[in-house]
Amino acid sequence: MQVGIARRSLLNDQYCGDQSAYWQNEDRTIGCVIDGTGHGQKAEIVAKKALQYVADHLDDPLPEIFNGCDRVLRDSRGAVMDIAVVEHHTGLLTFAGIGDVGAKIFRSHRMTSLHLPVQDGTLGRGARTVRLHSEPLDRGDVVVIHSDGVTKRIDLERYESGVFSDAQKLAESILADFGRNTDDSAVLVMKCEADFL
Repeated sequence: MQVGIARRSLLNDQYCGDQSAYWQNEDRTIGCVIDGTGHGQKAEIVAKKALQYVADHLDDPLPEIFNGCDRVLRDSRGAVMDIAVVEHHTGLLTFAGIGDVGAKIFRSHRMTSLHLPVQDGTLGRGARTVRLHSEPLDRGDVVVIHSDGVTKRIDLERYESGVFSDAQKLAESILADFGRNTDDSAVLVMKCEADFL
């Protein structure tokens, strides 16, 4: 899996309430986007607190990670979050999202796309049952997860092969072309570069 991350704060503020990260080993890649409610320093503190919880609990099942983030954010303004996990040996994507975030799979060989389901809610305001969604991935497929600072009408067909083949360039291009100027924004791209067993 090739991964790219792009982030931008509102009005180029030094603080950004939209945070993202990924973790990889030989078995899987995990990508996460977190949007702290609002923007600025307080939103960044909340988002980084949740992101640290995720980083410390990568081996936990996704529902437990979401419930844990809900607990650690109880005394804060809250956050919303996407997490995508890709198993390298099977190509299976497992996804969960809560709140005003977005996620999409672009099927390169079929030139089609699929929106991944996201639940309503805000972490820190009461845990709820997290629904998992799974999809098989193939070589060339691209998974995009993003905060609400990026419009959900992302269209990858506009990009030439040089951009499409590089996850970091693609993340930066999506942010530049589809990011809103009224909020913090973050986008994470996961691109499949190998055939799965």
